[in-house]
Amino acid sequence: MHSPNDEIVRYHHGRELYELLEEPKRFVELRGGHNDNFFASRDIILKNWKWYLNELNTHSGI
Repeated sequence: MHSPNDEIVRYHHGRELYELLEEPKRFVELRGGHNDNFFASRDIILKNWKWYLNELNTHSGI
């Protein structure tokens, strides 16, 4: 999860880290800056955390 408007951690750094990850993965673009993206993107964050937790359950054999 990263915002193109992050003024502290540049967007391309988030993309580079994403490319290093193994599946399952998903790059999620947020709204807002470094310190307010949680508030500006709360709906996006919650939706994708639910996806992530579901993927963990699916791939863990539980």
